[in-house]
Amino acid sequence: MEEIIKEIVKIDSNAMENKKQQENRINERKAYYEAQIAAYEKERIEDAKEKAEKAYQDIIAAANEQYKFEEERAKKQVLLIENKYLQVEGPLLDTVFEQLFTMEA
Repeated sequence: MEEIIKEIVKIDSNAMENKKQQENRINERKAYYEAQIAAYEKERIEDAKEKAEKAYQDIIAAANEQYKFEEERAKKQVLLIENKYLQVEGPLLDTVFEQLFTMEA
């Protein structure tokens, strides 16, 4: 009977040791996969940040190009208006002064 109890204790001890080993393996695997997921997540986030930064820089560059284009267009319009004004300025002043002097006379 004592032999049977010793054998049961031995089997129980082995079972407990196996259970601890399995739990350790499971915990190691869990930690490994969590680390892999964290590394993958970090890599994806970094990739996304780089892509977002590039898209932002592209948008800024396009906006600057559009600004330069609009600025040049506005400068051309100002020159056209100045030229038209200069074309009519002399005759307009002559007309205004002529009317002023004819009113006084």
